[in-house]
Amino acid sequence: MTNFTDGAPTTPSEYLDLGCDITPCIGKRPILANWQNNKTKDIDWTRKRNEPKPNIGLKMTGLRDIDCDNHFVKRFAGKYLLTPASTYGRKSNPNSHYIFSGETDYKIYTMPKDFDDYCKSFPHGNTLLEVRSGNTKQSIAPGSVIDGEDVAWQHWVGFQKYVGNFKKDVGKIALSTALAILYPAKGSRDDYCYAIAGVLKNHTEWTANEIDIFVYNLAVFAGKEDRISQDERISMGTKAYNDKTRNLGLPKLAEILKCSVSACAKLFEWVGIKDSASQFTDLRVYHTDPKYWVFKFNGHDITLMDTSLLLSYTKIKILILENTLQEPPELKPAEWKSIRMDLLRNVKQIDATQESSYYGMIGARLTEWPQRHDHDDDDVHVLANNGIIKSKKYNAYIFKLEGLIAQLKRHQMTYEIRKLTQYLRSQFDAEPIKITLDRKEFRVWKISYEAMEDNTNYRSDIAVKLNEERLDKHEKQHGHRFKEPEPY
Repeated sequence: MTNFTDGAPTTPSEYLDLGCDITPCIGKRPILANWQNNKTKDIDWTRKRNEPKPNIGLKMTGLRDIDCDNHFVKRFAGKYLLTPASTYGRKSNPNSHYIFSGETDYKIYTMPKDFDDYCKSFPHGNTLLEVRSGNTKQSIAPGSVIDGEDVAWQHWVGFQKYVGNFKKDVGKIALSTALAILYPAKGSRDDYCYAIAGVLKNHTEWTANEIDIFVYNLAVFAGKEDRISQDERISMGTKAYNDKTRNLGLPKLAEILKCSVSACAKLFEWVGIKDSASQFTDLRVYHTDPKYWVFKFNGHDITLMDTSLLLSYTKIKILILENTLQEPPELKPAEWKSIRMDLLRNVKQIDATQESSYYGMIGARLTEWPQRHDHDDDDVHVLANNGIIKSKKYNAYIFKLEGLIAQLKRHQMTYEIRKLTQYLRSQFDAEPIKITLDRKEFRVWKISYEAMEDNTNYRSDIAVKLNEERLDKHEKQHGHRFKEPEPY
């Protein structure tokens, strides 16, 4: 009979003879102070009368341990780990640790809270697996006892150097585990598998064959498909590459699983797909004239004054850069379409009066402007310095457009010139004219006294209040109410 554990260490001296870094533990807890940096001595393993035998904490110095917290992990480990591993566990959870030589980043693979209901029956809940590595991490090794069960080797091949991309292969195991747990009931399995293939095709450099194998393994080891159905999933990657009309992806997955797109995206981060979707949240549409949209990018409000901008990620990138001073993520048109569809699925529709609209706030600043400046009529110096004057000759308020723009910029208000001038015409009956004062010619805008007075409700109504709240929030976050002046 073949014994797969010959030569495997089970005592402190045997681990030390192999050059392992170990530390004594009670239960799973190291008992030496500063155990991460101290090498153990023989005396550390002696015990006084009636003291329990210490467990062996195998420090991950020069090692990496895949600790399987969910039993689904082991279904896929044999498919994606390219190098034989020494494995161990205990009777209730054998082969739960896969040990290799080399070091890597520490990482816990945990499913997002959206999937709590799928994981509530598992002993470790949403946690699927943990990768431990480095001298600050340790695993209770064979030769120990946990909860009355012996920790024992199931397969010993020494500590093998991993051949392949360790991070990518572990990511495949974690993603497969999560998708197997989420595998849906009959009726939506074909779309589920095809959407997974679509995500991998759109966001990775995987070949069609690699996706075929991944989805087929998922269908087989999820344990919910019969043989005929499994075989139907064997060419999902090829279909995704060849099908030019059906482009299922993250939005479809979210629809099937009844969760957010960002929750699905976080699972695919494990195979190197960057989660851009979760950076875009909270889409609102304000039913004003003109209608405008607001969404959050990493917590910052981004305002779109034209619905057509929703269709152009190129223009949205510019707005993100202007408003957040952050580099926007690079997205393909299909990726932005998926994100937009998810935002629209949960859009908040807000019926707002003109006074509470974004251009209503601009109207508030415009009607306040002459109230805050008591200048002589037809003062050419005021006009030349971008102020507003009350002209007896024209029976109107006169100002240069750049003067109004300076007022808006001072209050951190963005605008589109075309939209701004249209708003002045439609809401204030304003018109652009050419005038001469003190033999100087000016191109200005004219608003009659009556039109300005008709709109003075903007000054003290909802618009001013909303803008003040916006400035209060900015001051709290950044320490100043208005934009700091740029250095020369």
